[in-house]
Amino acid sequence: MRLAGDNFDKAILEKLADIWDLYEYLQRGEIERIEIEWHSEFLAEMVLNEGSAKESAYESIREMFDYMNAESIKFQPGDPVKVIKFLNLCLSDSGVDTEDIERALWGDYRSTLEVGIANLRKETLQQLHVAFEGLIVDGPVMDTLKLIVIEEFNQFILRLNRSKLVSISKNVVITGHAGVGKTEIARRLAKVITTLPWKDKSPMIEVRRSDLVAGYVGQTEERTKKIIKKARNGVLIVDEAHELLAGGERSFAKQAIEALGTAAENHRDDLIMIFTGYPDQMGELFTSQPGLASRFPNKISRKDFSINELEVIRDMMLDQLGLLELFRSQGVQATWLENLKADRTSPNFGNARWVRNWVEKYAASRKAGLLDPTVSVKSFLTGPADFVQDPPQNRQLGRGQGH
Repeated sequence: MRLAGDNFDKAILEKLADIWDLYEYLQRGEIERIEIEWHSEFLAEMVLNEGSAKESAYESIREMFDYMNAESIKFQPGDPVKVIKFLNLCLSDSGVDTEDIERALWGDYRSTLEVGIANLRKETLQQLHVAFEGLIVDGPVMDTLKLIVIEEFNQFILRLNRSKLVSISKNVVITGHAGVGKTEIARRLAKVITTLPWKDKSPMIEVRRSDLVAGYVGQTEERTKKIIKKARNGVLIVDEAHELLAGGERSFAKQAIEALGTAAENHRDDLIMIFTGYPDQMGELFTSQPGLASRFPNKISRKDFSINELEVIRDMMLDQLGLLELFRSQGVQATWLENLKADRTSPNFGNARWVRNWVEKYAASRKAGLLDPTVSVKSFLTGPADFVQDPPQNRQLGRGQGH
């Protein structure tokens, strides 16, 4: 973008425009931040040379806004965020207090920025919906996910307006049996949160018991605190969190539970924790540490998939392997249903994981050339024993729906 006109600070305007363009490249990962910093330092010198740094910088940025409006350069979703970050970046070395400029900009361009914010909110929700495409998520679960993401958005707007922040915990616990998508939901939610337009280098860290618990006194607490520190300003997923109960009261894992509980309270403004686990065992975990349950106000309970939902998951997996049409043409749906009903009553039934195992066996038999048109496919796909799941405490979840 290049600005026209004979304003007294045309050079500053052009430098602002240059940095704005570079900021776009930075957002897309096409350049390094140092390239912007060099231009920013040069801009700071130019601003200071104008005499009144604050007034000059403010007028320069106003000129840029006016130019954008006059040329019908519409604000895109996320632009208000970029404007403020851009402003602070440009003036970081100039000695200018940007708070007054931000407040003035809000006053002069409030309606324009509010349109941008409305678009940003819409974009944020769209980002959430896109992230969960292809995953079976019912209405109540999606409503909870929306509340968490919108609360992140609201906190950002409060900070942008220099308003007093209301400390609201966004920690989540996701419970359900094996194969209902607990870990997958946690990962997708974490990715949405850490990639929101206003987030800057927001970490997403996933751990399990083995990552937190050490073998000697004091090491577990130290290790857990290091992980918590690394996850600050982002999301920490503790997958299969109920495994922290293993070993009983004398286990070092108790130190990890205490450290996580403390962080869930003390860092509620800059850290989101997501615990996943089996329903009964997670109940025991929360009762083992007083006050822990109240620090995870957002609760998502995943139900076992219905037969219809498992059929949808099966078809998606077969389609990804290019085998859906073959499956339908061979008339093995009855065999599939027979296998499913035989195993579904087992307490160790793996939901989407069971489907994945079935589909993988079907695909493997195809690749091995076993499915000769003259041979019945049913002979290769019967037998509930082929799909026995691991005991709940030992299950290793797969990808996608089966997490």
